[in-house]
Amino acid sequence: MNVAKDGNFTRFYVVALLLIAVLATVKFAASYLSWQALDSFGEAINVSGRQRMLSQKITLEALALRGNANTDLESNSASLSDTVRTFVQAHEELSHSGDSSGQLPLPATVAELYFSGPEGVDEGSRRLAAAATGVAAGAGSTSADLAYLLNNSKTVLAKLDQVVSAFERELERRLRFVRLVSTWAYVATLLLLLFEARFIFRPAQIAVTGAVARLRNEVDKRLELSQLLSVTLDTIDQGIVIFDRDRRLLMHSRGFAELLEIPDTWFAEPRTLEDFLALQNERGESSEEESA
Repeated sequence: MNVAKDGNFTRFYVVALLLIAVLATVKFAASYLSWQALDSFGEAINVSGRQRMLSQKITLEALALRGNANTDLESNSASLSDTVRTFVQAHEELSHSGDSSGQLPLPATVAELYFSGPEGVDEGSRRLAAAATGVAAGAGSTSADLAYLLNNSKTVLAKLDQVVSAFERELERRLRFVRLVSTWAYVATLLLLLFEARFIFRPAQIAVTGAVARLRNEVDKRLELSQLLSVTLDTIDQGIVIFDRDRRLLMHSRGFAELLEIPDTWFAEPRTLEDFLALQNERGESSEEESA
């Protein structure tokens, strides 16, 4: 396929540029999606990891309130209340509930863990927070709330571990997809550049080189013909001058310059018929002044 010969160079070149622009846009979009996934899912992993840590902290602080022998029960109770409050806020962010709705991603795999009925993370976390709140309000009394914490804290912790792992797997899956798209866009760009080099630029380079060679040959032939014509004119005693259609001086015989007494230096610059007529007028005026 000779693009230059077929006269399709411009069309193929524009199409190739458009394809490269599309591939560059795809690579940019892939990079953007990659950064977006790292930002959103990275934050979700941090929050879910903090949620897991807070569930352990709730259990430890609740155990610290079991007996009245503990000193500063009011301070410990306040600390447990603050931990529960932070735990609930993190839960709302992760489960898209409350005022934090929509701030963090909630893929289907994580949503299934959260909202799978009584065994879900959502229900377990809410019960854990409610029990811890009861323990904090009871100032360490051995109540059903404390018993619930002791019996279910490990279960909630295991479920929160599953949430962290689900977020990590989802992040890896999305990054893997983005890397795949980016790799294919890179390969397609290289193939397109090879196509351009083989079927567009190489034929165009050959065509341009051939055109330059033909133009050079034509110029050489015209120069040779001009030199031959100039030699021929110089052998003629009569004055001969040749102008083109734009009234530019192309050639003159030596006899023309001698007959009109025009110096060779006058012909050193490109001349027109108007220049010749102006020269004649100047000479006419000079002759009249000398006669006067």
